[in-house]
Amino acid sequence: MKKLLFFFLCISLWSCQEDEKRPSDLLNFVPPNTAAILSTDNLEEFSEELQRNTYLSNNKAFPLSSFFTEHFTNLEYISVKTESLLCFNRIGKKDVALTLISKEKPAIKDLSKIANKKVLSYTYDEIEVEHYTLEDMEAYVADLPTLHVVSTSKLVIENIIRIYNEPIPIDTNLKKIYAVANDSRASLFFNYEDVMRIYQDYSIKSLNSLKKFTDWSVLDLDVQEDAIELHGVTQTDPKEKRLLSLFKDINPLKSTLAEVVPQNATGYFSFTYDSFENIQDNLNDFHQREKKEIKQAALFESAQEIGIIYQQEKPVLIVNSIDPNITKDALLASQEVFKEFRGVPIYNYEHPKVFSETFDPLIQLQQLKYYTVVDHYFAFAETSSALENIIANFQNRTTWSAKKSFQNTLDKLSSESSMLIIGFNEEFYKTFSSYVKKDLQENVKDIKVSDFESTAIQFIYDTNFAHTHIISQKADAKSKSSGSQQISSIKTEDEISGDPFLFTNWHNERKQIVVQTNDNELRAYTIQGKQNWKKELDGKIIGTPKEIDIYNNGRIQLAFNTAHKFYIIDRNGNDVKPFPLNFKTPITQAVSVFDYANNSKYRFVIAQDNAVSMWNKDGKQVKGFKFSKTASTVSQSPKHIRIGNKDYIVVPEENGTLHILNRVGDTRVNVKEKIDFSSNDWYLYDNRFTSSSLDGKLIQISESGKVTQKNKNFTETNRIDATSNTLVSLSENELNIKGKEVKLDFGLYTAPKIFYLNNKIYIALTDTQASKVYIFDSQAELLPGFPVYGNSQISLENIDAQGSLEFIVKGEDNSVLLYSLN
Repeated sequence: MKKLLFFFLCISLWSCQEDEKRPSDLLNFVPPNTAAILSTDNLEEFSEELQRNTYLSNNKAFPLSSFFTEHFTNLEYISVKTESLLCFNRIGKKDVALTLISKEKPAIKDLSKIANKKVLSYTYDEIEVEHYTLEDMEAYVADLPTLHVVSTSKLVIENIIRIYNEPIPIDTNLKKIYAVANDSRASLFFNYEDVMRIYQDYSIKSLNSLKKFTDWSVLDLDVQEDAIELHGVTQTDPKEKRLLSLFKDINPLKSTLAEVVPQNATGYFSFTYDSFENIQDNLNDFHQREKKEIKQAALFESAQEIGIIYQQEKPVLIVNSIDPNITKDALLASQEVFKEFRGVPIYNYEHPKVFSETFDPLIQLQQLKYYTVVDHYFAFAETSSALENIIANFQNRTTWSAKKSFQNTLDKLSSESSMLIIGFNEEFYKTFSSYVKKDLQENVKDIKVSDFESTAIQFIYDTNFAHTHIISQKADAKSKSSGSQQISSIKTEDEISGDPFLFTNWHNERKQIVVQTNDNELRAYTIQGKQNWKKELDGKIIGTPKEIDIYNNGRIQLAFNTAHKFYIIDRNGNDVKPFPLNFKTPITQAVSVFDYANNSKYRFVIAQDNAVSMWNKDGKQVKGFKFSKTASTVSQSPKHIRIGNKDYIVVPEENGTLHILNRVGDTRVNVKEKIDFSSNDWYLYDNRFTSSSLDGKLIQISESGKVTQKNKNFTETNRIDATSNTLVSLSENELNIKGKEVKLDFGLYTAPKIFYLNNKIYIALTDTQASKVYIFDSQAELLPGFPVYGNSQISLENIDAQGSLEFIVKGEDNSVLLYSLN
């Protein structure tokens, strides 16, 4: 069908010799069994509208988009500015014929670029039919006394000739719907059942339940650069069983389901009703059955909206309750708690098929074994993990109702709906690709949504017809949501010990998510949750593992220690020889990794109580390092700090002595004062060695050894982090970022952590008591969308090696959550 309209029009012009007057009503000549008709008074102008739309222009390779952008818009050689109909017919089992019926003959521009022209002719019912071949395309042309016809099908064009000579009545339903179209716009008429038959030719999954949805519809097309709007009506034959007729005598209500639809959902569908009795009567009529007793009737009577949220996990059915107390009473027999998730109980449900039994064909889910309650929404699903996604996103406020751009789309719809269908374009196309045949799957996956975040379809039922609105518009940059969105959740078989961390897979530049479980296994996962590898360790990892490039070739390894071993492993979890190194005396601090000149000549420092040793990347102890013991236990991992061209190694010990050494372990700065150390590391801040004391002072030491103590009134549990120019402190609930104070809720917080990424500073900390993650900017402003759920310190990086940043955090005891930072 490539460039088919151009082909139709070119050959029709080639065969034209004179202009003639045409009838005003081309509908009389539409061939029987037409599935869809595009009507326009100016095809050239309409084609220009399509060309300007960014959504269509960015997806020219996709068959449906190319059909519009090439077939309707390739007007390099022709000009069509008069009334015309473009008809689509199913021919045989699989073929689709395209037929142009024009009121006047289009004007020709230039046919010189067309080579290999061929024409044959024959007579049918006293009308000459010309059979044209241009390159590898074919069409049939007939110039009738009062109209001009081009078709890809010989059968169709002969049908039109017969209709012209012996008129037949127009389809009554098509005639009715044709009368309500907007004459000033291009309009699309389609018979729903026939279109579904054509769709099935491209699909590998049947949609039989939707074949009886409605009858003829018309949509007036408004295609703008940054929006596509379709408004019209669809009619239902009262004599036929049509799904839309289920809303007869039902007043449409406002849909609020978006309040619980996660931003990682594929889409959702909902319907509203003001009378459960009336919708049951309509369902009985639809199924031609007697009125029956309804299980859980009180549950349905207390609802005003029921919907299904589609997501990568199993779909979730939502009951939007008018009165949650009444709904809870209806569920008293199903109060057995299956589990708790984030403090929210998930219950076993005793009637897994009751929704399909009550609302078929609107609902066909039959394995709704669990349910939970979120505000006034009651969520039912086949798996508890599907409900966990609803709970997590509702608590994190990462639902579609939080997106201003989506609210802007809903604002263009009517405030009340009978049915509302929403597709979230990016996630929808990922899922939809599995529904089409193999030769189309890559085309679907490659669709660029171009900031067209969602597509909304609304039906508002009236007497034997429904108003229809379809909106897809580009999200204004100002209206895009920022903040955080949970992308995925990774679950482990055993509980997680310590914080999750990241490990670069140098092969694809993406980060692996690594956890250690309580059975001492180290497990690495992709961001999609697939386990890459696992490795059994001899004990718990001390501190946070550190990435190194031991061969200086871009292939990243991981260095860490347990109480008795120092490991270096590669991206697949394999030991890098000659590691691990074994230590009989317990290692008491996390290994320190020094790379003085950033040339991969690593030094690894091991602290064992009051003993200190340095090792090279060949697993040999560095004999030239003179500092071997302290008077008391080393209280923190030794730290390398560089000021100018000088290297310093900082070693604090429990008795208050601070050693500041050179590379070989000799004293470089003599610190004479004893310091009551806090648990904070030492940092280079303001060109001085900086930490804090237990008695609430900020301690700074110059290169000459001068100690300055500033009383900050910190509590004993104060925590700080610093870069050369930024100091962040937390004392109880007072967070201070570069002198700007933020009052937090009282809680149990992790130490604040500074991340410097993409030329921006982010400060993150987690209230593990309330399970809330906070991220602030350098101006002490909380980022939009925070706090979100989490139970550990976070790791923030460009994890997927694409545009935005992501972070990981421990969720439940056996889960890691991955969030995007928009």
